[in-house]
Amino acid sequence: MTRRRNRSMVFVALTALTCGCAAFQSMRDPTPGIDTSRSEYVRNNPGNRFNDDIGVGRIRKGMSRLQVRVTWGDPDQIVRGIGNETWAYQETEPSRGYAVCRLRFEGELLTRVDLDHSGVPLSTDESAPQNLDAADKALQSPAVKK
Repeated sequence: MTRRRNRSMVFVALTALTCGCAAFQSMRDPTPGIDTSRSEYVRNNPGNRFNDDIGVGRIRKGMSRLQVRVTWGDPDQIVRGIGNETWAYQETEPSRGYAVCRLRFEGELLTRVDLDHSGVPLSTDESAPQNLDAADKALQSPAVKK
């Protein structure tokens, strides 16, 4: 059953990526603080094109760092580069499987999302190799954390 559900999740993510409708739901259950943060952001920023996504915990390419942080909370790890940052959100809940979602920001905007769910790497970058070993090593280095 778990294998079937994991395959279904991977299929849904692959379908979203290939359809160009790359929106990613938070892997974690929202805390009361994140729910409040989302609601306040949407209320204080009427007409924002990402408000529907923020309200339900989805991120999309084009969002600002603030919008992502409001939507998903603080990342588990941050790796800073020159003009870019990669944020990592990790899920290790046994019932959901292992997953790491890496978000790459160029300047202030989210430009790329890489998802590795139970060893199956997915990316919003069509030219990207589907092996994220280099990113894993970068995130495991003693570089910059929260």
